[in-house]
Amino acid sequence: MTDLRTLAIFDLDNTLLAGDCELIWCSLIASRGLVDTKYIEEISQFFLEYESGSINYVEYDKILLRPLIGLSKNQLDDLVKIFLGQIQHLFRPEILRQLEHHRQVGETILLVTASISLLAAPIAQLLGIPNLICTQIEINNGLPTGNLVGKPVFHEEKVWRVKSWIEQNSVTLEGSWAWGDSNNDIPILSLVDHPVAVYPDDLLRKHAVRNHWQIIENN
Repeated sequence: MTDLRTLAIFDLDNTLLAGDCELIWCSLIASRGLVDTKYIEEISQFFLEYESGSINYVEYDKILLRPLIGLSKNQLDDLVKIFLGQIQHLFRPEILRQLEHHRQVGETILLVTASISLLAAPIAQLLGIPNLICTQIEINNGLPTGNLVGKPVFHEEKVWRVKSWIEQNSVTLEGSWAWGDSNNDIPILSLVDHPVAVYPDDLLRKHAVRNHWQIIENN
């Protein structure tokens, strides 16, 4: 019988990263003149809807991916390289230490994020995390088509994806951990034995206090 390893699940945006990688990406492509003010306004509106829990993630991702259509592979690769350089200093040291601790004790590290694979995959590689669940974008001849593959990994979809992943891997939720920052992370945090709210929004903070979850934030 295969020994099952304890699972440690990390959210990315505003958890491991002090910021949102897709918002940083949008700022980058705006600085390169690839989008206009209207695009930034559209994206900003979606972020407000995310905070309120009313976001239509499929429509958001369509808008997010729109500027990538027509770029060459070299252009895209260069942008991703610049993007990775911009976020290097934004990883939260205290959360990275927790990640490294759980890795050192032999637990399986899983990065779970609603962010698109174009950004999430190189970030996972940068952090040395081999296991990733994220929103997959369709690639044709090495370039994004502007479409998604499957559903965005958001809210209850995160839970479904994680449960499916567990069934296919030698891991257990017994003694498991998860870190998240948003009320949208409550379903995934509720799945594990040791949920940790990281610099939580108001709704998650209230939920964490009510349920005696660990909270990491500035005093």
